[in-house]
Amino acid sequence: MTESEKRAAYLEWINHKTGQNYVDDDSLPAVVELILEKLMEMDGQDVNVKSESQGGRSVTFAEDMPGQIKELMNSVRKVKWT
Repeated sequence: MTESEKRAAYLEWINHKTGQNYVDDDSLPAVVELILEKLMEMDGQDVNVKSESQGGRSVTFAEDMPGQIKELMNSVRKVKWT
């Protein structure tokens, strides 16, 4: 997968999670650009490893995105009225 394909996939994920419809062009809000940059930096890293132990080789994985990404996404999340 190329860098541009990864970026497009991450933007699609951001749109899904926030309820927005951002298009990857020069009009992206700065916070969305920041989220994309952080996601691209984290790509391929074990950021979801929550804890490890050496003896029995136990690894626990986090179920969600890191807190810094979630906080940034909350600022662009579309408000839903019920």
